[in-house]
Amino acid sequence: MTGILIQIIIFMVILVGMMLASIWYMNFMLRKIIGKKHETIEFILNTSTAPIDWCKKYNQRMIEYDKQGGREDDIARIQKRAKRVYLRRIDKLIRYMRISTLVDDEQTRKHVISQLKHIRDQWEKGEDLGWTDLESQRNR
Repeated sequence: MTGILIQIIIFMVILVGMMLASIWYMNFMLRKIIGKKHETIEFILNTSTAPIDWCKKYNQRMIEYDKQGGREDDIARIQKRAKRVYLRRIDKLIRYMRISTLVDDEQTRKHVISQLKHIRDQWEKGEDLGWTDLESQRNR
């Protein structure tokens, strides 16, 4: 009888431990995902440029094409693709801000959305996208 009782207690302890670990992991992942979005929004609002982690892949490609003697139209094609990706990503951030409950109030939400839209319009015109300066890379 005591053996069964011990097994039930061990099972309950393991079950509670697994539940607590699952809750901790879900909170950790949510903080990581949502925190990353808010950090990205803050970076864009402060600098009006695309975040470095967005630009890294395309900047490296442009540098590689330039080092290999790539044509200007190849580099322009990479920039066009990057611009399309950046605009899609900022659109996702704007949609996120519209539905997020993690905003102080409606006035703050409207202000952040209008700033993001303004920056998006600048990017669409080709301003402040965070391109690598290929001239400085050539001199290295």
